[in-house]
Amino acid sequence: MKTPIRAMALSLFSLSLCCMDHAMCAEGPAVPMPLAIKDPAALLDTEIARLDTLIKATQQSLDGEKKVRDLIVEYKKIQDQYLKNTKDNDLLFSLVKSAHRTLKAIKDNHLTQTFDPEFIDELTVLSQAVNKRGIPKP
Repeated sequence: MKTPIRAMALSLFSLSLCCMDHAMCAEGPAVPMPLAIKDPAALLDTEIARLDTLIKATQQSLDGEKKVRDLIVEYKKIQDQYLKNTKDNDLLFSLVKSAHRTLKAIKDNHLTQTFDPEFIDELTVLSQAVNKRGIPKP
């Protein structure tokens, strides 16, 4: 037989266990409780739209990275030609413009940290000549 005091003590004990359970886990229960879904179709449409946005952003990043790759290949080709004929000012000017385009694409795509600092420095030094009116003659 339960006395009123004993029943009240059991209630307080149950309440304190419940509070301790929530106090130990500030973010709620370890296993998330399912929320009541009001409109499952709307929820799925939202998730599909979220995924479409992610796919679009990923594709844009990939396109930018491919562009950077193409510009680096072009830069390397011009650099190889220039190293074979260092007296050709037209090739030097093409190399400078290519370096500028490549560096700009790297920065536009937030890829500066991806590349060796020495390579970025090389592109930066060559790119500085683009802002000048011409390549100074020795």
